[in-house]
Amino acid sequence: MHSPARLTLERQILPYFASLGSVRRVLFVGCAWYTWRYSFWFSSRGREYWTMELVADRARKYGGPNAIADSFSHLDRHFPGDHFDLIVCNGVIGWGLDDPAEVERTFEQCRLALTPGGVFVLGWNDVEGHRPVDVASSPALGRLRPFTLPTLSAARYDTVGKDGRAFVFNFYERPRP
Repeated sequence: MHSPARLTLERQILPYFASLGSVRRVLFVGCAWYTWRYSFWFSSRGREYWTMELVADRARKYGGPNAIADSFSHLDRHFPGDHFDLIVCNGVIGWGLDDPAEVERTFEQCRLALTPGGVFVLGWNDVEGHRPVDVASSPALGRLRPFTLPTLSAARYDTVGKDGRAFVFNFYERPRP
């Protein structure tokens, strides 16, 4: 998996957040064979690292020490509000989490699960058939503030793979009171 999006995640996004002492609790959503090592960036630094994956077998094999096998739309069943400093949802929207109302509820649950100042990283395919919602007009995401990732100098970062498919990263921060 050496797509431009995967390389951006692995070389720019995850290392940046792993370097921050303020990122103590992390949730990574969407597990596969190429994500199993992501836990080391955080757990090796004493951080609490959780994964969430709908497919139980993938959650067990690739999810890390704190793996939950459940839909991302059930986030509130597993964690209280103000819990995570970082939530990374990569390639899940439009690839399993497809119902627009369910996607919007999930975004709201993310907003509530973040600590004030916590960041939500949303990686999604900007391709026909895999955009169940218009991210730019999501009410829940509108209650978050765009976060400019210093390593990319952007709150939205677009990539295009060799196959011509567009993949986008959006970065959001839960405002502090």
